[in-house]
Amino acid sequence: MPQQRRHHHGSAGHHRPCTHPPRRHRRTRLSGRTRLGLLAAHRRPREQRPPHCLSGQRQRTCAADHRAPRPRLGHHRRRDGQGPACGDPSVTSPPLAGRRVVITRAADQSHELVQQIAALGAEAIVVPLIAIVEPSDAGAALHHALEHLAEFDWLVVTSPNGAARVAGAVARLEASTSGQAQRRMPRLAAVGRTTAEALPLRADLVPQRQFAAGLVAEFPEGTGTVLIAQAEQAGHEVADGLRSKGWQVEVVAAYRTIPQVPPAAERSAVLLSVLSADAVLFASGSAARAWVDVFGPSTPPVVIAIGPATAQAAEELGLKITAIAADHSLDGLVACLSACLLGHG
Repeated sequence: MPQQRRHHHGSAGHHRPCTHPPRRHRRTRLSGRTRLGLLAAHRRPREQRPPHCLSGQRQRTCAADHRAPRPRLGHHRRRDGQGPACGDPSVTSPPLAGRRVVITRAADQSHELVQQIAALGAEAIVVPLIAIVEPSDAGAALHHALEHLAEFDWLVVTSPNGAARVAGAVARLEASTSGQAQRRMPRLAAVGRTTAEALPLRADLVPQRQFAAGLVAEFPEGTGTVLIAQAEQAGHEVADGLRSKGWQVEVVAAYRTIPQVPPAAERSAVLLSVLSADAVLFASGSAARAWVDVFGPSTPPVVIAIGPATAQAAEELGLKITAIAADHSLDGLVACLSACLLGHG
């Protein structure tokens, strides 16, 4: 009678495969953790990084029409056994769930941005590094210019804050000129869509390229008068550009930005919080300057600028910009953030 072959299932230092397993063990049961591990191993690879956020480029522009990310499938069941099963397509998580994003805008202007980021599932960390205050002359030059607003051919605003400062005067003049042929409204020009939306009337000119150079390029030539309401610290690019086209230009400071420094006792904790975030958003060059004053050149991995002027100011301060929003608005800023964070996976 032949001797029955023994099956060795292995011991320390010696592993022999079992070539003839007993029938009752033909079907091996896997633990829940193992099954999830196998599912994860066979998932489709994460989408490749969008072209506008590929590494190796010093600076990129985010496409405004990028595809929205596909929500991730849920893999959790409630402890009481109720609710959808593992992998149920009806259970989704927001595309930026678990991400943390630093917002550097003034505290009273951050609400909309916080809402948009929260809608994507990310946590917004509001660190207001700037505040919007009256210009150094307490608004005297702006007030005088707005009293004579009807004498100008154009009113140009270069930021939402500037537009907000002149909105009341524009609305009053429009109401007073209604039905009066002897008084007229100046034409309105805004540097971008978000700035135009802060005006009480529809702007006559909003350039396709929503920054200073784009506004100058599309502004018509002429010999009339132009009033520009801008930040006290703003440059002269728009004024010089319009003068080169024949216009007589008057520039007034509508507001100024001042840095907001966290209290010394909180600075270390704030620094740790912002540097451990996934991204930071800059909507102005003044916010970038305030960042360097408080935190130095260190930043989260992803740094998004709302436009070329902001990016240039940030890079001149030693900050590395990951991408620039193609649409220089809050919507464009968030779209660019989403594309880059998903690309960084």
